[in-house]
Amino acid sequence: MATALQEYRRFLAWLQNSTGAKAADIRRLANIVHDHFDEVSATNVYQSRRAILIAQLLREEISDASEVLPQFEDANPLDRPPWIRLRHISVGPFRGFRHPERFELNKRVVLFYGPNGSGKTSLCEALELCLLGTVKEAEARRIDPEVYLANIHEGRLVAPVLAATDNRGDEVAVLPNNVAYDFCFIEKNRIDAFSRMASRTATERSDLIAALFGIDSFSQFVSEFNESIDGQLTLSARKQSQLTDLQAGLQTERATVDGKPDALRALDADEAELAVTYRPELTYPALLKLLGTDEEPGRLQELEANLLQLVPRECGITEVTARAKLTNADNARIRVEGLRIELTGRRRDVSFK
Repeated sequence: MATALQEYRRFLAWLQNSTGAKAADIRRLANIVHDHFDEVSATNVYQSRRAILIAQLLREEISDASEVLPQFEDANPLDRPPWIRLRHISVGPFRGFRHPERFELNKRVVLFYGPNGSGKTSLCEALELCLLGTVKEAEARRIDPEVYLANIHEGRLVAPVLAATDNRGDEVAVLPNNVAYDFCFIEKNRIDAFSRMASRTATERSDLIAALFGIDSFSQFVSEFNESIDGQLTLSARKQSQLTDLQAGLQTERATVDGKPDALRALDADEAELAVTYRPELTYPALLKLLGTDEEPGRLQELEANLLQLVPRECGITEVTARAKLTNADNARIRVEGLRIELTGRRRDVSFK
């Protein structure tokens, strides 16, 4: 939730200038949420879980909470990378790149073009991996990145290397940072969805705007607040109802415990009946011994092992005969290839008309 926390701190900076009779209490509540941000962000509106947590925090801390909001030196220290321009990237083996390739990126505008399958998407995913440390397409498909990003011909992956130029003109390595560089990548589906904004509901519009501007996590954090916590502040009737429900559950559990001896006797009878269906006078422990387990194999595992053993065969093949057959196969292949070339050469002499 690092991105959501940064956006929440921006909200606190705006809230610092708020005025009004209730502004002090609002700032106190905002401070409590900030102090327990990870705990609050882990809850949601389901069964009023966030409202229950906030009501509990208010009862415990509102009297001592400060109305002075904290000051942050830089709410977004990662917005300014330690470089000013990308320099070059080395890719391969990686996705569509079988062999290492180097691409220069030191111009103000760099365009990539080519036919389908030429590696444009693979190059963009290499940039995404270098800047974010992950590829969202692999996460969306729930595929292991080592499998998704590996070149299929080489069967392996070499992480791409991205270099940049700092403000002194020196070459520096680019380290991935999902928080700082996430907005550098705007997928096509975000733009397509945004172009149909008018046909969306109010909730869908908010989600699209949040996705377009890279504040998905903060939007999700805000949407999980309950509209009201009034129901969590009146406690006496609710506590009595909870106590009644717990007492009813306790009675059910007691009935289960009281009926346990009868249930065990019935289970013993079922086990004995099951054993005699396999062999008269066979006991259930003896049946379990025949069935066996992984730790103590029984007769069943012994029979299965015998069935799985390969039956030895005698074919009379020796190394000499095998090599002779391989040589014959190679000669036949060469003859077939020669006939195919001869047939191709004679096609132009044949009039199919």
